[in-house]
Amino acid sequence: IAPLALKDLRKQDWPWRGYTIRYTVEGTGQPLVLIHGFGASIGHWRKNIPVLAAAGYQVHALDLLGFGDSGKPAIDYSLDLWVALLKDYWQTHIQQPAVFIGNSIGGLLTLMMLAEAPEMASGGVLLNCAGGLNHRPDELALPLRVVMGTFRQVYRNREAITEELVEMLHGPSCDPGAQKVFAAIVTAPPGPRPEELLPQIKQPLLVLWGENDPWTPIKGADIYRRLSGDA
Repeated sequence: IAPLALKDLRKQDWPWRGYTIRYTVEGTGQPLVLIHGFGASIGHWRKNIPVLAAAGYQVHALDLLGFGDSGKPAIDYSLDLWVALLKDYWQTHIQQPAVFIGNSIGGLLTLMMLAEAPEMASGGVLLNCAGGLNHRPDELALPLRVVMGTFRQVYRNREAITEELVEMLHGPSCDPGAQKVFAAIVTAPPGPRPEELLPQIKQPLLVLWGENDPWTPIKGADIYRRLSGDA
């Protein structure tokens, strides 16, 4: 199954609290909700969406408020704000238990959904889950040459750094209001830590970690190993 090009993602707009949220839905079946990390967007799932949809899932992905093609208002940002967004999205577009899949901050949001809304979340998948609200706005608001250096740090596979990827990350950071969003997140509260959330979670949870991640080091997986009895 070929990955979707960014331009081929069928995106739609949804009004939420007076702001525009960009989202996409592909396939039918058990609903999955894909939640991106800091500075990312729907496009980061472009290789996963067609595979999961073809496997018999209804795949939902959305740009969190402040990122991607969603609105970038100058407001107070927090994990609680994004959890409220995810809950309202579920109420509007899904309305049956879903599996939440999150990368980095999206992983932390996945844990919060499992803990706070078990009627909405039947399970979760964590991909290099953040330990708190990570703050990396400096790289995302800098000139393209600096952003390229950041890509080379994060993407160990140099072939993955394409013009499409560069535009996917750099473009939204140039939108009006984007730098104020990043500045607001710098001062945002860190939110609950995985250690606080995990004892509240009863649903199945799959934890995946890339051992070479320089921003969310694999040491962060230790707590999951201990709780699973693998430590």
